[in-house]
Amino acid sequence: MNRKKLIIIISAILLLAAIVAGLIYFEVVNVRELLASINPEWGKEEVKEYQVPIPGNIITNVKNSRKVVRCEIVLILSDEEEAKRLEAETFKVKDVMLEILRSTEELEYRSDEIQQNLSARLVSKMKEMHDIQSITKVYYKQLITQ
Repeated sequence: MNRKKLIIIISAILLLAAIVAGLIYFEVVNVRELLASINPEWGKEEVKEYQVPIPGNIITNVKNSRKVVRCEIVLILSDEEEAKRLEAETFKVKDVMLEILRSTEELEYRSDEIQQNLSARLVSKMKEMHDIQSITKVYYKQLITQ
């Protein structure tokens, strides 16, 4: 009697597993959505990022001051085509960054949010002037005022 119950239980489990596997295989059940409903982090798709290092230092005078600012940046983009275009035209980024650094006053450089402010201005200007829409992050290798 015990053996019969065990065989029935194992058969039921195998049948249930086969049904679930079939539903997943034939995409009747979307596993990604199911997992995302349990934990939102599981359902996220990985976003590709493309690094565009801007070679050399960008050095200019600080507005209304005798000081200079030196900066070196790396841009992170989400679009491969735009990243390739920027790699070939890093002079455009340098030009825009020079304009931004030159127009920033000494007091602004003392702010705790200076990197975020400069980054937001750079992203905005690149969108406006050069139609680069996919900059997601600006990393500063250095940002020094002297």
